[in-house]
Amino acid sequence: MFTKKQKTFCSRPLREKDLLEVSLISSEDILSPDEHGKGILLSILERMKDLAPMGDDDSRSLWVETLSDDSDDVAWYEITSGSYRDSHYLIISDEDCFSLTIMTGGGMFDSDVDREVDLSDFLTSLSGYISRLVGRIVTSPAKYNRYIEANLPYSKRSGKILRSRRDALIPWMRIQAPEGAVDFVKECVDHEDSPSGVEKMGAKAFLLALKTALDEAGEYWGQFDSLGEYTVEEDDYENCEEIMDWKLSGDYRIRLKKNPEGKRYVSVRCLYEECLDLALEICLSFVRQGFPVMLENPSAILDVLEGKDYIDVYPGACDFDNEIGMSEMTLPIQGRMNPEAYDELVEAIEWEPLAQVMVNPFRR
Repeated sequence: MFTKKQKTFCSRPLREKDLLEVSLISSEDILSPDEHGKGILLSILERMKDLAPMGDDDSRSLWVETLSDDSDDVAWYEITSGSYRDSHYLIISDEDCFSLTIMTGGGMFDSDVDREVDLSDFLTSLSGYISRLVGRIVTSPAKYNRYIEANLPYSKRSGKILRSRRDALIPWMRIQAPEGAVDFVKECVDHEDSPSGVEKMGAKAFLLALKTALDEAGEYWGQFDSLGEYTVEEDDYENCEEIMDWKLSGDYRIRLKKNPEGKRYVSVRCLYEECLDLALEICLSFVRQGFPVMLENPSAILDVLEGKDYIDVYPGACDFDNEIGMSEMTLPIQGRMNPEAYDELVEAIEWEPLAQVMVNPFRR
């Protein structure tokens, strides 16, 4: 980590305070500069064109360092420029839930950005910084790429890690599967195409079994203690499903289905990893009560339980739900792990190569 006394790649870096102050001008994520600021913005975009395009919409991205006035910390931001139809934009992001878009024109969005703000001072400062940075890159793009490779924190990078390796290094992220869950999921995998069923399964008996399963799993059953207030006949499956849609969590889905032979069974679909242990507890409770149960997508769930799948590692601290088979995580804060374990985790992740910045051959 650098200190303020150490030089960054651009000898006069931005001040993080200026950037954060601009973000407070508006509660919106998109700012539109006034006419004076628009001219400065377009000059920044023109200077960025000295670099080769890196993606769609003629976009280009740079990692830049900002220095804090109050500490020795260096904060990294990604600046992306581009155009789409009649829109010209600059996106400043720290890949940590903070993102600020400065743009002109409205073709990039469903509606025009109609609020113009005075960004002249900030854009002037940014223009000078970008001009100096791009100038140094044009002189030696390889030097810039080596600098970013050596100094960009791993918390700003993307990669993937085998789940079993991740769980061994970060045990608090491991899914706490109930006893017998792995054997149950393996059986589901073996009989996924032909789940077992029974000739008749009454809707009311099913709801009573569901309440028992939820109680055993520690799930709160929709703010009522009994089913006495509901009139559900044994074959009233439609009303049964309406009750479940109303009362059940949106993280999993439970349905009565028919197998190819026309026999009924309980189908459980877990949507997110965060509730997989609960969904498995519910399944096992149904099994103990003598109900045939099939877990949807059992192969992917078995990979999760056995640690055979890969978890994508992305920068950022936003909260998100991990769908089964689409697992994501952020790199833990260094202070939460001892240095040796953190270094071992970094080594275990298969990091994606960083995008290489190149000089635009048509501007030489």
